[in-house]
Amino acid sequence: MDSESLPGRLQRYLLKQIPISQGLGISVTEASLDEILITAPLAPNLNHHGTAFGGSVSAVAILSGWALVYARLEAEGQFPGVVIQYNEIRYLKPLEGVFAARARLAHPGKWTHFLQGLSRHGKARTIVTVDIEGGRGIAAVFQGTYVALGTAPSSPGTESERLA
Repeated sequence: MDSESLPGRLQRYLLKQIPISQGLGISVTEASLDEILITAPLAPNLNHHGTAFGGSVSAVAILSGWALVYARLEAEGQFPGVVIQYNEIRYLKPLEGVFAARARLAHPGKWTHFLQGLSRHGKARTIVTVDIEGGRGIAAVFQGTYVALGTAPSSPGTESERLA
């Protein structure tokens, strides 16, 4: 296993494999198998009101949820393709500065069932919740359904490009 920290490995992977990450200015601030925190500066994500653009907020939330599922699968030695199938976001208040998306599994106790489904059927779904936080607390809440689709050895994330 690479000696680089999980946040560093995830950030490197996202910036290389998901180009929008660079434009958003994301930083993987914290990462564990229970929670991923991705921050983004306001400047590249501004709207015409001087607050964070909703599309940017949504994209950062999607990335944090995706990174959580990917990191958990990677820790299990699994490398399926991970995609988002469905998501919804509720904007509660404007974000006026740096913002952060904190991702957690909605049902962590069902992870074993998720892995069993992936093993048996070649695909599985899990739900991730994300709180988007700003200087004035939680500004948006996101929920996404992520799907793992079988082992993908010839996918863009080749062995040398994975987290390890």
